[in-house]
Amino acid sequence: MVIYNIPDARETGYFRTSLDHVLTELNLMALRLQSWVKSTRQNESHEDMDKYKGLYISDKEVDDILNGPGFLFSRNSTKQENGITQSEEALLQELSSEIAAGRRGSLDRGINLRLDILQKLFSLSRIEIDTLLLSLLCETDLRYQKLYAYLQDDVTKKAPTISLVSRFLCDSPTKIFRMQEIFTPEAPLIKYHLISLHDDHVSGSASLLTKSIHPDDRITGYLLGQDMIDYRLSHSVYLVNPGHRFQDLILPEDIKKRIQKLILKYKNTPLVCCLSGANGTGQQDIIEGIGSELNVPVMVVNVKNLLFSEIAADTLVPLVFREGALQNAAIFLDGFDSLSSENREISQIYSSITLELSS
Repeated sequence: MVIYNIPDARETGYFRTSLDHVLTELNLMALRLQSWVKSTRQNESHEDMDKYKGLYISDKEVDDILNGPGFLFSRNSTKQENGITQSEEALLQELSSEIAAGRRGSLDRGINLRLDILQKLFSLSRIEIDTLLLSLLCETDLRYQKLYAYLQDDVTKKAPTISLVSRFLCDSPTKIFRMQEIFTPEAPLIKYHLISLHDDHVSGSASLLTKSIHPDDRITGYLLGQDMIDYRLSHSVYLVNPGHRFQDLILPEDIKKRIQKLILKYKNTPLVCCLSGANGTGQQDIIEGIGSELNVPVMVVNVKNLLFSEIAADTLVPLVFREGALQNAAIFLDGFDSLSSENREISQIYSSITLELSS
């Protein structure tokens, strides 16, 4: 169902762009789903259920989706074993090998692949990456909503549930049970808001397995090549490409040396800057100078403006730090020293920031 014309990494030995890699990974996931549908399809026919038409999704509708235009992995094959055609098995192996070789080739050429960057930034396991890709398929082609509804035997379940994803990715009850650990609050997918879990049409407290999985809008945009700041942060965050070189800054020599030591220390690690001083003392110029030395942009965060957001501090602040990571930016907390107050809202922002800084 992925309808993009993707350059074949077999021809070049590498992915020309990060988007080529993401779409090829999605295509592999689509093929795995296609094979799984065939191997798990229920035997009973729905032909005698015409009076319920509109309340269920028929096998024919699913066949039309799988074999229709736009589904790249429709293949005509005759030999079939365990529900998977021989050509599909070969294609699965071929595409997996192509992705592995393409990733290596891109790495050798210095081409950054965002899915790999995301995996490294947030320490994601392969099963967490696959979970993210499964949820992302709905963002690629809306026909996946119908396919997921079919697999879950419920026309209202248009996104994959934890139950469906677990059964698809795991081959034993023990693994299915253990997989629930990746949906706990401290697990990366949830902690960094890479996905969200929804209770769809359920009154009261729903079982974890029935929750549907949705990719975060910013993460979807990031993987598809978009660089805009998360819209939830637009009122308080902006990006600056350093316009001041550190060596041109007019600073006391002892302070310059101390800052240079910090630059060397954080040359290859994330950097968050909190400078203290009155307005107009050149704090942002200093940060831009540091960013110039590190060859990274500076993400300026107006800490006071965070107070006016409708989003809770324990959600908003992690989004700020996540954005800094996605932008590969040094973070400048402008006005952080103004948070020393007993005001409840201010103290929540302060606590959330200090918690992120300590983690």
